[in-house]
This record gives sequence, structure tokens and C-alpha cells, in this order.
Amino acid sequence: MELSEALAYVFFDSLMSALVLPIQTEVATVAIRVFGGYPFSVVGVCAVIGSVIACLANMFVGRYLLLAFKIDPTKPKKNGWYASFVDFFHKIGQWFLVLSSLPILGGFLVFVAGMAALDYRRVLVFALLSNSIFYTVFFLVPG
Repeated sequence: MELSEALAYVFFDSLMSALVLPIQTEVATVAIRVFGGYPFSVVGVCAVIGSVIACLANMFVGRYLLLAFKIDPTKPKKNGWYASFVDFFHKIGQWFLVLSSLPILGGFLVFVAGMAALDYRRVLVFALLSNSIFYTVFFLVPG
């Protein structure tokens, strides 16, 4: 398998495994790690990019789900429960986005961040940090 094919598999595998309703396999990433012999830096960056794009997709799904319920994320004071939810998530909940690389839980947390109308740049920073640490540990820990 050529490096470009391996990177495509890793990218789409990490993208699909980080969605809100994930396909929890990461088979390609594990196979590349165990059998590939490809450079960690290239494969790791590709996996991080795929996961971060999926995190941003989860966030936008959460944000636009609000529109289906006719809740304006720019005016949270109109809805009492939503206002308290947004206040909580902006004060404390955003720090849970460090866990955005975890299977299933991470996708849900980013989805909730979208519902809380968290700024996409903040989600991007947390997703990059979390997934970079996750894939660094994933590729460096033997096994």
C-alpha cells in the first residue's frame, strides 16, 4: 500500500470514528500503526486533521439542531433553561472539550458545545489539543 492510500484510509477512518454517531473502529489507524511502517508524524497529522474536521461537523450539527427547535443561539435569555445551560457551558463545560478525542463521549461533548453556541475557534483549539495528545499517545505507546 502506498503512503497516499494509507493516509486516505487513516483520514476517513478518524473522520468517521469521531462523528456524533461514530463507527467505532479506527481499523485503518491501528493497521497502519501495527503493520505499516509509515512515519508517525505524517500519519498522526492526517488522523488529527480527520478527527478535528469531524469535531467541527459535530459542533455545527448541534448548532443547527437549535434552529429546528426554533431556538435562537444568539438570544439565550428568551429561554430560561437554555440560558442557564449556555451560562454553565461557557463557564465550566468548555473545559470538558479536552476530552473530545474520547470515543463516543467526545463526539457528544462537541455536539453539546454546538448547542451551547460556543465559538468554533474555541472548539477548534480544544479539538486540536485533545486529538494531538490522543494520537501521540496512540502511536507512541507500544502494543
